[in-house]
Amino acid sequence: MEESFEKPNGVNKKLPLEELDRDELLKRCKNYLALAQKAKQARDEVQQRETHLLDKISNLESQVIQLEKQEKTSSNNKEELLESVQDISLTSQVSDLVSQLKLKDEEKIVLLSKSEEMQTQLKTLEEHYEQQKDGFVEELNKMNDVLKQRGEAITRLEEKCQTNEKEFKAKTETFLQLVAERERKIEQLESEANRFETQSEVMSTSTVSKVEEIHRMKDVEDSLEDRYNKLKMLAVRMKKKIAEQNIQLQEKENQLALLRAEDKKSNIRNTPLNLQAAQKEIDRLSDELDARKSELSVMKKDCEHSIQELANSRQRAEEFKNEASLLKTTAVNLEISKKALEKSFQELKVLYDDSRKENESEKILRVELSKECDRLKQEIRQLNSSVEELNKKNQAVKQECKKQSLLEMELTDYEKSVSELNSQLESLQKELVLKQNIVDQHNEEKSGLQVQVSFLEQQIGTEQQRATELKMALDTVQSELDQVQNELQQQKTENRHVTAKAESKENEIDNAKLQLSKINAEFHKLQTGSAHHIETLRKQVVVLEESAAAEKTTKDLLQSELSELRAEYENYKIRATSVLKKQKTEAQPSVISSKEAADDFNTDQVEREMLQRVVEALKAKIAELESQLALSQSEVSNFRAERERTAATQASIVEAMQHRLERAESEMEVIKREHQAQISRLLGDNQLLASLHREQMDGFKLRHAQEILELQNKLDEVGFESERLQKTISSYQAQRTVSPLAKVGDLRRDEVFMIERERGEGSEDGSVTRRSAQRDDSDNDSRKPIPLELLLNSQLASEETVVFQTEIPDSVSFEQHSESLAIVEKRCSHLAALLAESEANEARLSQLADALKEEIRRSERSEERQKHIENLEYLKNVVLKFVTLPRGEERSRLVPVLTTLLRLSPVEVQEVHQTFNRTTDGIVRPIGWGGVFNYFAPNQ
Repeated sequence: MEESFEKPNGVNKKLPLEELDRDELLKRCKNYLALAQKAKQARDEVQQRETHLLDKISNLESQVIQLEKQEKTSSNNKEELLESVQDISLTSQVSDLVSQLKLKDEEKIVLLSKSEEMQTQLKTLEEHYEQQKDGFVEELNKMNDVLKQRGEAITRLEEKCQTNEKEFKAKTETFLQLVAERERKIEQLESEANRFETQSEVMSTSTVSKVEEIHRMKDVEDSLEDRYNKLKMLAVRMKKKIAEQNIQLQEKENQLALLRAEDKKSNIRNTPLNLQAAQKEIDRLSDELDARKSELSVMKKDCEHSIQELANSRQRAEEFKNEASLLKTTAVNLEISKKALEKSFQELKVLYDDSRKENESEKILRVELSKECDRLKQEIRQLNSSVEELNKKNQAVKQECKKQSLLEMELTDYEKSVSELNSQLESLQKELVLKQNIVDQHNEEKSGLQVQVSFLEQQIGTEQQRATELKMALDTVQSELDQVQNELQQQKTENRHVTAKAESKENEIDNAKLQLSKINAEFHKLQTGSAHHIETLRKQVVVLEESAAAEKTTKDLLQSELSELRAEYENYKIRATSVLKKQKTEAQPSVISSKEAADDFNTDQVEREMLQRVVEALKAKIAELESQLALSQSEVSNFRAERERTAATQASIVEAMQHRLERAESEMEVIKREHQAQISRLLGDNQLLASLHREQMDGFKLRHAQEILELQNKLDEVGFESERLQKTISSYQAQRTVSPLAKVGDLRRDEVFMIERERGEGSEDGSVTRRSAQRDDSDNDSRKPIPLELLLNSQLASEETVVFQTEIPDSVSFEQHSESLAIVEKRCSHLAALLAESEANEARLSQLADALKEEIRRSERSEERQKHIENLEYLKNVVLKFVTLPRGEERSRLVPVLTTLLRLSPVEVQEVHQTFNRTTDGIVRPIGWGGVFNYFAPNQ
């Protein structure tokens, strides 16, 4: 055990707690819990051994008490048989008993030394356990510090999330501003397109007026003279107007080209920049999303770790509660052992008082025996003096006989008397030898009793030391219990604070989850909106690029047409000049005038055809621009409709989420109220039950105390009666002074009575039979069981003993006292039986209290089980999984779910684990998905 305790300390010294991971911390906590359980088991084993040794010690003490009672009975028998010849055998038996007592005392000393060694081992184990407990408490404090640091990290991450949310909102606002600016630019472009449309319409009206003038000129062609002059004027005017319109058209085309080129360049420059910015923002937002997802995963892991640590802390709190209950039970057992030791100490005191009284009585007996010995010595001296005188007389008589032969007859008579006196002297000497042997035996007994008294005094001193040590141990245990209770209260307060913090953190985590879900929804919406906006922008870019390409093609076509028109105009100028020169040189003036008119008419037709072509080209271009405007307007309207639709969907989703949040908050408030009501109800029930149990236990304690007081009073009365009887016995023995000759006669009579005789031999048969019958009757009377009330109310002397005393005073008085002692012993046995009955009643009541507590727990479990009746489908699925799954870790993971749903007792859970361990010995299964059910299991 010590090696197993020393190993984790070496492991703990290797690494500091701050550098360890959570799994290693959990492993170390599990190791410490296993070590604590082993220490508890060792402590229980030591307590069991100690109780076993205490039982052995109590048995030995009871045997010692029995042996002392046997010694008392043997001493009484000694006193009875001081006049008999069997003193030697009884003394040998007493010596054997004393040797047995010594052996038992040695065994007791060995057992006491063993118990002291076990106590020292227990103290060392307790010190080791306290050290481990202190280390475990330090580790728990460090774990709490780590949890606080993690909580601070969580708060920092929450602050970062809030700052990121603010940045995200600012960026979304900037993005919306950019979108608004782009919409403004689109509106400006639409207004410029409308302006260009109005300019094209003005141009179309000017061309229509020119056509009307041409028709009007056609009507005026009737008169040639007027027509010619008018045609010249018109030709000059038309040339001027065409030149001006060409200049205006070129300027406007240049302006349009410059504006379009600038717009396209700005769009081309801005679109990739905007696309790049949008892509950068999208990349940054995706990076932020990934970072937030990673932070979310880390926060979820931290939350799961904190939840697991809370579950572990709850389990540790339950284990500490169990340890506290075990310590309370040990304290109760120690109090019971203290009471038993106090009782044994009181009994030893009584035994010591009895031994002192016996020593005093033996001293009195020794004084009486010394007095008798002195008296016998004086008688022997007197007899010796008389014998010497007789010898002197004999010698004188012999001398006189020599002198006088007549006195021979007298001498013979004197010789006979001398022989008789010699025989008497020999008998007296034998008696003296016997008395000296008895005195030597008494001296030996006195020395043995003195040794026993010294040994008893040593035992009393050791017992007193042991009692003081036990009192000190009880005081230390009580102080330890107080410390443990204070620690338990502190741990309870800490657990409450931890649970409150955990609940607050769970609420914060739930709020963070809700906020993150909102942020994710908003971000998803923004992602979808931005993606849709980007797609629309891309479409617009594609459309604008297509329009730019079309405009480039139209521009190229117009430039080619302009170059062709300019080339034709120059050719026409050259032709006209050449024709005019020929006409001037060749023809007459009339012919020349007619030819010039024809040439002018031809040139006018050619110019009109050219202008008609230009007007048709411009009309086609205007139609194309109108179609492009219609397409752009339809796209703008579609974009606006989609934007309105997305805004409406966003508003509806936000409203739905708000309604859901409000509903969830209301449901959570209702559930919290229900839980608080249930907790208050259960607390009230527990307080009521605790008060009832306390009242019952107080009543039982009062009854037990009253019964113990009554029994102690009765024991005191019995002790007083036994002291009175001993005093009467000692006074009777002190008054008993009989002559030695009578004692010799009594001894001879006793010897005669001790001799076995046949039936009908002598005249003493009737007396013997009568005395034996009387003795048998007395024995039968003493063996009959006496009722308890009669025994408690009876007097010491009965009528039979009084009648018997009148007949035989010496023997009956002794028998009377022995009967009274037997009655007192019976009273003591009855009182001991009453004590045993009271202790049995107390044990039965404690068992009933335990059964009542178990019944209350069972009813509470049944009430808690009724709450899970609504979830029968889930229970059915769990039971089916537990039955159908293969034996392995999957079934072991389903055990806590079954315990929470079925509210199994710890004994039932232990039986399930035992059966599961029996079935799963040597079986290794792959891990499946059965552990998913542990997620639904609440923390116990």
